[in-house]
Amino acid sequence: MPSTTTQLPSASLANQADKLEELAAKLTSAAKTLRAGNEPSQKEHDTLVSTIRNVGNAVHTPLDDVYDTSMAWCKAAAIRLLVNWKVFENIPESGFIRYQDLAEKVGGDAVLIRRVCWVLVATGFLEQRGHDQIGHTSHTRIFANSTTSNANASLWMVICDEWMHPLLAMPDYYEKFGIKEPTGRLHSIKAFGEGQPELTVAQIMSLHPKRVAHIHLSMPLMDGAYPQTGFYDFSWIADRAAKEPHSRKVIVDVGGGKGWTLQRIVNENEGIPMERCVLQDLPGVISFVETHGDENIKKATLMPIDFHKEQPVQGALVYSVRRCLRDFGDDEAVDILKRVVDAMAPDSKLLIADTVATNPPSFLVAAIDFFLSTMGGKERTEEEFWNIAVRAGLKVTGVHYSDIAEFAMIECEKA
Repeated sequence: MPSTTTQLPSASLANQADKLEELAAKLTSAAKTLRAGNEPSQKEHDTLVSTIRNVGNAVHTPLDDVYDTSMAWCKAAAIRLLVNWKVFENIPESGFIRYQDLAEKVGGDAVLIRRVCWVLVATGFLEQRGHDQIGHTSHTRIFANSTTSNANASLWMVICDEWMHPLLAMPDYYEKFGIKEPTGRLHSIKAFGEGQPELTVAQIMSLHPKRVAHIHLSMPLMDGAYPQTGFYDFSWIADRAAKEPHSRKVIVDVGGGKGWTLQRIVNENEGIPMERCVLQDLPGVISFVETHGDENIKKATLMPIDFHKEQPVQGALVYSVRRCLRDFGDDEAVDILKRVVDAMAPDSKLLIADTVATNPPSFLVAAIDFFLSTMGGKERTEEEFWNIAVRAGLKVTGVHYSDIAEFAMIECEKA
């Protein structure tokens, strides 16, 4: 293997040393906080991870970057295989197991399983004892229970099956269609990679129920990374609801999924009656809520809709669109908002809860935006949200930022 080191000028070495000392001070401060028994907040955790990442950036050579990126792809593929083969489930939660015994449990070849496991041993994800035994670490123990009910395992399946394939299709896609932003639901990079460019992503996924099941199972983990409440004051809604006719709907949650956020808002704000709320989503989602939702969410009006075509509830006090617009390009996002604007009363509010990217965006936001481009969606900066709001006939009356995840509530009214 060629050497990864290069000779740096003395000035560059001094700059590198300065950077490492700066980062070391941050790590020392974080270590003292942990040693004092203080649980880090999500923001503090993200800062620590970023600092550690920056240590690597400070010393990596271009060849180091090549090796790291290559191993990241190998690691993702190895986890995908071991989850699918139920290898993690058959490694004892504590202790070790021989590769041969593990292979017999999953009905596979011991040499192959060992070689795949070695990728994770090399990256510290699994631990090998001696020459022929393998055991969990804290990184893999989360995969130990059944993959049919394991959100962590499903998330890795989603990353590999729904992210990696379209990313690999990008070079051929742009070679054929040119270097321009993909914006529509048709002819997306994902559809191109699946060999079905005339279908939307939703239509493609309807053909793969097992993949959809993994998406649904992993959804709480993905959605849980974004705050539902705590960064916008919903109390005014309760005050206004008490003064409005009982027939007026208070909150219409457009594309609200299984209603987790709506329930959180109602539970934290006494005076917002669930009976005067509406949960809207695609027919399959609403059918799931009708069958499996708890009794509280079932008090809401459960309404199947296609928000590209209609907004049946007229004149509600508040319309909420959370983490939906990111799945679509600007033109389609504007059309979705226009449907809501047409239904709004002069005093209605539209609340858009979504990632509001910095420029440049953070590590995770940049990665998600890159993936969203494969299905015609995008993350947006505040300026870009203002632009689509104005195009839809809205006036932005406030932007309320969360202290984590570059997430915000954009409050709008009819222009």
